[in-house]
Amino acid sequence: MADPQIAARNAIQTLNDPDSQVNGLKVPVSAFNLSSSPAQVNKAPQPIGAQSAELLKELGYSEQDIAKMREQGATN
Repeated sequence: MADPQIAARNAIQTLNDPDSQVNGLKVPVSAFNLSSSPAQVNKAPQPIGAQSAELLKELGYSEQDIAKMREQGATN
């Protein structure tokens, strides 16, 4: 990330969200550099597994199945 072109284009942004598990994470911004509306990342990504239960339900797993997976450490 020390590339001069990346620095000149401000292509990397540091997330400053103290409530997030990824505070200080460096993320790429849009490849398009618009002078009137510069791209920026406003929200930190969700933690890994944040939507696991929702996705497992969509795949047909029951609440009991998901609870068992949690007990076994297969999901959070």
